[in-house]
Formats: sequence, C-alpha cells, structure tokens
Amino acid sequence: MKKIYFLITVISTLLASCTEIDNYPAPNCAIKGQIIDSETGEPFESRIADNIALVRVREDNPKYSNPTYFDLRIMEKGTFIENALPETTYKFYLQKVPMVSTDTIRVQLSPTTPQNVVIKGIPYLRIALEVARDSMFFTITKPTSITYTGNITEIFVMYGNFNRVNEGFTNSLDNTLAAYVPIGGAAQANVLNKTFKLPLITPFPTITKGKHYFRVCARLSGALSERRNYSPTIAAEFVGQ
Repeated sequence: MKKIYFLITVISTLLASCTEIDNYPAPNCAIKGQIIDSETGEPFESRIADNIALVRVREDNPKYSNPTYFDLRIMEKGTFIENALPETTYKFYLQKVPMVSTDTIRVQLSPTTPQNVVIKGIPYLRIALEVARDSMFFTITKPTSITYTGNITEIFVMYGNFNRVNEGFTNSLDNTLAAYVPIGGAAQANVLNKTFKLPLITPFPTITKGKHYFRVCARLSGALSERRNYSPTIAAEFVGQ
C-alpha cells in the first residue's frame, strides 16, 4: 500500500511540474502582413516561395532574456501570414531580405482582432520592366540612401506560362525558363539608370507566340550578396519576329 501511495505522489508531482513549465497559452492569434518600399509605397518584390528571406517574429517580453521566435516565409509581393501564434506582444524583423528596414514593428496580438502588419524598408535595387512585341526593356536603379559600391552581378531574365516566375531553374510546376544576362558583374556606372533592350529570342530561342509572364532579377555585391532584387512580374504577348 505504501508503494502505491508513493507512486501516486511521484506522478502527481511530475504532472504539477510539467504544468508549471509548459505555461504558454494555446496559439489562438493570427497575423498577415506585407513588406513595402517606404519610398515608393509599392510592394517589395520577392522571390516566389523563398526559403531564405524571412520575417522573424520574436516575443517581446522583458521577463525573457532569450524569447521565443518564429520565422515566417515571404511569399509573392512580400506577403507573409501565420494563423497560430500565442497571444502576447511581438517584434518583427527582416532576415536576409535585400533591403534596409526603416522601422521597428511592435504588435500586441489578440485572438479577437487579426493583425495586419506592414514592414517598411528600402530595397537595394529597383528594377523596372516592359515587354513590347518581340523585346524586353529593363532598367536597374539604386536608391540614393543605399551606399553599397559593389558591382551589379547575376542579372537574370525570366519567362514562364504562369505568373509565378523565378530564376535559375526550369520548374515543371511553374514552367519557368531563366537566362543569365552577360552584363552582370559590371560596375554600377555601366548598369545603373540605363535601359537595356533584349530581343526575347536571344535569351529564349524556343519561346512561342502568345501570352507569357516575364521578370528580371539582379544582385548588388556586398549587400547580402546571396539575395537578389526583382522586378514585378508582368504579362505580355510575344508576337514573334
């Protein structure tokens, strides 16, 4: 009988200690948000389904020296979403995103009020793109507040049959084709603020007549060098030559 009583006492103690340790509320809050260019008001152009550039959501509680954080994947047009966060206060940070953040976001989450979070920043590069008949025209500019002096590297032009266009691969889901532009690696003075014309059959000799989706990306060396900035994805009709 004493052994049974001792066993019950031990189990009760363990259960009580577990309750004390795991005292976080159930995740019952939702957020959605978007990264915005603070100078133009336009959405931040991100890589589709990026697994590196993230929004880090860190609990803002002075009781914890190393608070819990969650990493949210950035989707199209710099958007992000999470539907299961505990009710508390959080700060939002950019992780490996090719832009300079211009503000710090602090949000108190509530289960009754889904939060819409806007994070503002300045991208390292901006890329404007047009497609007319048989050619694409793109211009790369750098905001005056960005002081990196490295070369412009890895310029890619892309097209696909759907509006989810990425560089560097052919994907059976998105049917994307990308091509490297050899002006990459040039000094900024040779690339910035110049409009480049590229006949579509030059990078894409097998392109067919009809509607396609186009995009351009580029990288500024010395500024989170593994990350690229992107143009918006645009739809255009290729009429052939």
